[in-house]
Amino acid sequence: MQFISAQCPHCGKELQLPDDAQQVVCMYCAKPINVQQVLHAQEDTDSYRALLHTAKELMKDDVVAYKANIQAVNNHGYPEAFQAYVEKLAPALRAFCVAAEASTAQRAAEEYSLFLMERFLELFQKLQVKENDTTFFDYRYTVVAFLIPAILEQGHEATEALADQFLEKWNKQYPKKPLGKARYDEISHGFRQRLCFITTAVCEFQGKADDCYELTTFRKFRDDWLAKAP
Repeated sequence: MQFISAQCPHCGKELQLPDDAQQVVCMYCAKPINVQQVLHAQEDTDSYRALLHTAKELMKDDVVAYKANIQAVNNHGYPEAFQAYVEKLAPALRAFCVAAEASTAQRAAEEYSLFLMERFLELFQKLQVKENDTTFFDYRYTVVAFLIPAILEQGHEATEALADQFLEKWNKQYPKKPLGKARYDEISHGFRQRLCFITTAVCEFQGKADDCYELTTFRKFRDDWLAKAP
């Protein structure tokens, strides 16, 4: 017989449970405990923790610190740049999906999105990036056009939840600079349809409305003159 540390499922106190017992009574709350169920759940939790730790280890610094070259992000340059980013991020996301399958999509997404948000906050603190800096805009743009679409590109229930949870945390941290959820196809289609993605992002960064003077003028120029030019 061996004793294994585990938590009481009723009161949460830590106990030493005999691994060959079927049922015991908690010494703290006096409620019955199915020992084998508790030990099995403990094994599942330990496995999930190990898998999630691997996923965190694979989220390399150069992936978090990646900053898109906005000038190269256009109808021709975006697909290649995005694919390169996806390949960098893929090992961490694949490991995350394996961890989620050992638990639940929502639980894994909540924990991993918090980890990812903390990594960005540490990076911003290290680089002394402020919310109104142009560098912050660069990272914000990278999250919109690269990180979130790359997460969604995995097509897994857990990565869908991860994108939602991360955006929720980002928008809570930066309520004046909120981000939306966009997929790669939507963004690349926008480039092909000449939707002035960069101009819109810049105006949004400056706090201007979608119908502001600048955007209205650029759109009129695009539709009334530029679209008709050879």
